[in-house]
Amino acid sequence: MGEGGRQRAVGARFSGSWLRAESDQGLAAYTAELWIDFRHRYALHPIVGAGASWLHGGALGEDDNAGAGVLRGALEYELPISDADARLGLNLIALVPAIGTERTRPWATAALTVGAGF
Repeated sequence: MGEGGRQRAVGARFSGSWLRAESDQGLAAYTAELWIDFRHRYALHPIVGAGASWLHGGALGEDDNAGAGVLRGALEYELPISDADARLGLNLIALVPAIGTERTRPWATAALTVGAGF
């Protein structure tokens, strides 16, 4: 992080993910979460987030829509780019069905991401 750059230890995140889109087993998840960065002043950032998702797709069975709780654990490395918060991250996400579905098992996803904030 360059001098004068802003570092945050907490924040909000909005995201969308699509798995097997347009198929009978597809799932779309639209998520809002709050997160905490436990080492926000260092290059390696362990992050924990929690929130809620709106789910839509054939993976829900006869239910077209459902609500889910979200838990996210991430490990992000801050890339050495001046005046930007650029990161390479590994995210593990659990979607726990909560509203509008009979499913009891959570979905789990892993994602490798690259992001930048200015």
